[in-house]
Amino acid sequence: TIDSHNIPQGKRSLEHLNNITLKTLLLNKGIIIHPTVMAKTVWFRTHPYDTSYVRTQDRELWCRSCQDSLFAKIPEPLLFYRENMVNPTSYLKTHLVAIEMNLRLLNTYGESGLGWRGVKLQVFKLYLNVFLYRVFTF
Repeated sequence: TIDSHNIPQGKRSLEHLNNITLKTLLLNKGIIIHPTVMAKTVWFRTHPYDTSYVRTQDRELWCRSCQDSLFAKIPEPLLFYRENMVNPTSYLKTHLVAIEMNLRLLNTYGESGLGWRGVKLQVFKLYLNVFLYRVFTF
């Protein structure tokens, strides 16, 4: 990731994709960085986006396709991703939409990937995240 002055701030998605599971995809939001994905055209035609998952279309796609797809990763980072948090208050609405969609992902795929206890724990963490984000934003 880079800041607004193109200064590197860190690396994302350092995890290996060996034996990727639904549980891994549900728990690790950035394990596959979407702009770096390559696949054959037939794969994308077989696995279209569900655009009803606003801000989480990619994670929904990975969760839905992980049972019949093989994922791999090039070890060196090849993409600069700008994270610009100039105004956290304006980002709050976007963040809340993403949280809502993550709850939907858990509702759809969670029990088969995490079990009901795992789902309850993740839901609790998401609500805690919303609370803390609101407190620190305001």
